[in-house]
Amino acid sequence: MWSNGNPVMIAWLEALHKSGLRTALLSNMHADMVAKVRGEFEWMRNFDCAVFSHEVRLAKPEPKIYQHCLEGLGTRPQETLFIDDREVNIAAASALGLAAIRFTSVPQLRAELERLEFCVLPSAREAVSAPARQL
Repeated sequence: MWSNGNPVMIAWLEALHKSGLRTALLSNMHADMVAKVRGEFEWMRNFDCAVFSHEVRLAKPEPKIYQHCLEGLGTRPQETLFIDDREVNIAAASALGLAAIRFTSVPQLRAELERLEFCVLPSAREAVSAPARQL
């Protein structure tokens, strides 16, 4: 799923970065894929922090990996928004005090962000060529 990026989500990530909001990637992807992502995907430069489970020997939904990511990001739970496609990860983030949205599609994410009056929204147009769960 990581080899084909969703252009709408990549553009949103860039807009978040340009707006000055701090962003992080928190992922359970395996080591080989991490090397590929870091080496080949320019959109990674838009993250202020990247936490990969195999590097910190923790995995979502363990509370300590979220705390590790918060430390790297330099934010407190109550000022952090977490987005993930798995309910178990959303529940774990919420239990730590993070605002959390379960991602199912770009339009759904945009609607939830609008309800939160979030300052930077993804495009209203969803990329047709990429599955919804991809960044």
